[in-house]
Amino acid sequence: TFAALGGEVVRPHRLTRAGAGEGARLAARTALNEAHADLEAASADLAALDAQRPALAERAQAAQADVDTALAALHESDAQILAAGQEVARAAEALERLEAEAATLAQRRERARAAAAEA
Repeated sequence: TFAALGGEVVRPHRLTRAGAGEGARLAARTALNEAHADLEAASADLAALDAQRPALAERAQAAQADVDTALAALHESDAQILAAGQEVARAAEALERLEAEAATLAQRRERARAAAAEA
């Protein structure tokens, strides 16, 4: 943008001093033309980005579908891991019961041997 104040044309990062009258008008016109050129360049950039939007939206949708698929597989594998963990817990409990039973049987056998040795 620009502003002509008392013969000065102010633009971002630039200050042009011109005399009164025609010089100030010329400097203001130059600044206006530069601002228009900047706007046209920005407009062209926006148009290019706008043209890319449908393709980017398709890529985003495809990426979201991939994420959804991965999350579904993750949830399924979590369920499988949980089920396997429960199975391991059941097997560990069964093993503890069998070990306790084996210890009881070993004690009985020792008592039986001791009783047989006394008899």
